[in-house]
Amino acid sequence: MKPAPYDVPFEAQAYQGFLAGLKNYWRTELYRETLAEAQVHKASDVKELEALMRHSPSAQMYAWQERVAQQFKFSGRWGMSTVILQQRDALEPLLAQASNVAPERLQLDPGLKVPNYVTDFDCHQLPGGLWSDPLNAWVLAWFRTGLSFAGSNPDALVDWYASELKSLAVKAAIEPGKILDLGCTAGRSTRTIKRTFPAAEVYGCDVCESVLRQGHLQSVEEGVEITLCQQNAESLQFSDMSFDLVASHWLAHELPPDAIRNVVREAARVLRPGGVFAIYDMCTVPGGVVGEWFHAGMALRNNEPYAYSLVAMDLHGELDAVGFTQISSRLTSPEYAGPQPSSMPAARYMYMSMVSAIRL
Repeated sequence: MKPAPYDVPFEAQAYQGFLAGLKNYWRTELYRETLAEAQVHKASDVKELEALMRHSPSAQMYAWQERVAQQFKFSGRWGMSTVILQQRDALEPLLAQASNVAPERLQLDPGLKVPNYVTDFDCHQLPGGLWSDPLNAWVLAWFRTGLSFAGSNPDALVDWYASELKSLAVKAAIEPGKILDLGCTAGRSTRTIKRTFPAAEVYGCDVCESVLRQGHLQSVEEGVEITLCQQNAESLQFSDMSFDLVASHWLAHELPPDAIRNVVREAARVLRPGGVFAIYDMCTVPGGVVGEWFHAGMALRNNEPYAYSLVAMDLHGELDAVGFTQISSRLTSPEYAGPQPSSMPAARYMYMSMVSAIRL
């Protein structure tokens, strides 16, 4: 693989390594101390538990570290954004030239309006989000080379995700000839899907231009033939019944409920009868009130407000209403697959669900 075009000085590597250690302490020892205290209260709902824990030193430190460590990751002296923005003269021209290479595989829409739910928040606390400054595409590229929330290798996660889609296709007795990856950002999951389904025509769509440009460059460098399109998953430009498999990876928790309903309707429209729709996201939060309290705090402190509203949605009902059948939902990830656990994990963990359905 071609080396990254941005420089990561030793000081930045050391700084990011320190933050990784801090986050590991946060998600293990500090989390366990906060969890033990929260479980003692036996609160009836999240609001009551928040009131009971508001003055707890462990909960205050847990919340502070959850928010501030993420801010430091991007915005500190050697934060990712800080370092990348200093290399604007070298990096910005690369994005500008992206459409000159295999232009048929990068379809941009200069007139597309980025939805308010994208522009209203600096998601993940990345200054400006992915839609404003084009250099944030390179910040995302660097960010995705680190560890996931669960301490897992991001490449291993998307490889596993694509293998799950393969299993769903086999179960549905289809060999997808055309696949759509919704909310693909820079196409990491899209490229993995193409490697898993080499004979398929694979598309990825996202609303943010710069990440699509960066993803297109990386796809060309890796020799992976995918098409990246600037489209809103709520209103796709593809024709009816044109795909065999439509999937989204970590998209739903970034969308308000009405947007999710629109995405579900669009997936039903563009899928052929018998096609598979899959949503992989934080659709279920085990752990009762305590689990919901931790999840609600994450949604607030990481600038992802819709992560909390997602778990309250009746996705089965939404899918059924637009003509899907064989609807299923299961907790599954490389770290955990099985029934809903009866107790909270020993380390802070995001339980992921695969929701899938077949188009009638």
